[in-house]
Amino acid sequence: MKAIGLMAVAAMLAATPLSAAPSASFPGEWSGDCGSEINCSVSIQRSGGGGYAVLLVLEGRNGSGGPVCRRVGTFNVSQDGNLSGRGFGGRDVRISLEGGSAIRLAGAGTSHCGRQRAVNGTYRRVD
Repeated sequence: MKAIGLMAVAAMLAATPLSAAPSASFPGEWSGDCGSEINCSVSIQRSGGGGYAVLLVLEGRNGSGGPVCRRVGTFNVSQDGNLSGRGFGGRDVRISLEGGSAIRLAGAGTSHCGRQRAVNGTYRRVD
């Protein structure tokens, strides 16, 4: 009888999706390259209800001032373990892990702060 119970528990554990496990790697500070004039960074923090608050910050390079602009989005873990949501001007944005030290931002568009900005791409962990 114990063997049947252990087999049932083992079967339940094997059937449990692990898609939520990678989401633990998303929170933190990430730095990207948005061209020769702009530094861009992404900050990801857990928010209420199991979601994530994502802040995209564009700043001038070479000490040319503070943030050019900020974009905020609310994201959730998708079935494939990535983050997805509407953010940065109402766009459908996706954030995926690239190994343990990088994320890829996709779908954020190219028009931010009234100018063309290439914000999609790879961001490296800075913390």
